[in-house]
Amino acid sequence: MEAQGVDNIDAVKARFAAASQGANDFLKPDGVVNRARAGLLFIESYRELPLLAWPRVLIDAVVELEERWYCSEHITHEWWNESLVVE
Repeated sequence: MEAQGVDNIDAVKARFAAASQGANDFLKPDGVVNRARAGLLFIESYRELPLLAWPRVLIDAVVELEERWYCSEHITHEWWNESLVVE
């Protein structure tokens, strides 16, 4: 493997094993395949396919909505805390 630029094959094997375990943990959080996560991974993996254009747009919209909600909750919480401070 040194011809391909790999000096420590054990480190590479450990990295691949960790990546594989991480993917397994993502797809099977409770030991059973989470179909929603598997579907999301499929759509994101093949996002260039025309038939997956509308699911991708829907997922992007949900993520954007969630991010905006989180930001507005965070800003509201900060404002509320600042308004309670008595000087």
